[in-house]
Formats: sequence, structure tokens, C-alpha cells
Amino acid sequence: MANVEAEFYNLMTTSATITNQVGTRIYPSVLPQEVVYPAMAYEVIGEGPVNSFDGYEGLNNISLEIDSFATSKLAAKQLADSIRDTMNIAPSFKALFINGRDFAFPMDNRTNKNVYRVTREYSVWNHE
Repeated sequence: MANVEAEFYNLMTTSATITNQVGTRIYPSVLPQEVVYPAMAYEVIGEGPVNSFDGYEGLNNISLEIDSFATSKLAAKQLADSIRDTMNIAPSFKALFINGRDFAFPMDNRTNKNVYRVTREYSVWNHE
């Protein structure tokens, strides 16, 4: 099975639109404790090959959850939108938006700023 997660990471780290917002702060699963905002985290929450009665179809699907973090709600939404737009032009996979949620967290004691999170889930498809 092709590693769609690695393809996603490569797409994000080579996109000027994304790196202009988060630099290298693109993390698998969770943010580090001493993170600087804005930042993003992603996690594969489901995956599998696509099969039919004839067997494996050469198509893979993952569910990918992406969290965008920033010190303003607008910045978190802008990052989430940039991620969506970048995924829409991915050459090696197709991403379908499934759902999204917005969160506000209490003040971060390290920075004395509120932290906002926008979570979006995608169904990501690719051929081997």
C-alpha cells in the first residue's frame, strides 16, 4: 500500500503557502509541549485497501484528521483553508472533505494567549 501519510507530509512541507504560515511546525499526531503557534498536527484515523468481489482494486483510502492551531480563530481557519486548498491540488492523491469543527482553548500559560484549533477530517484516495 502506498504511504499516503508520507505523501501528505511531503506535500505540506514543500508548499510555500503552508510553510509561510507554520514553517516546519507540521507534526504527526500531537504538538510538542513547547510548540510555537501557528502549527498543525495530523493523524491517520483509519485506512485500508479498496476491494471488490474481484479482489484488490489498486486503490487505497485513509481517513486523515488535520488540526490547525493558532492564537486567533481567524488564523486557525486561514491555515485550515490553506491546507484544504493545497490538498486539492495534490498530484498523487485526491482528498474529500468530510467534516470540521472549531475549538477555543483556555489561555496557554506559556504564552498568555488563547489557542484556537480547527479540526478537519478528509477521506484521502490514491492508486498504487
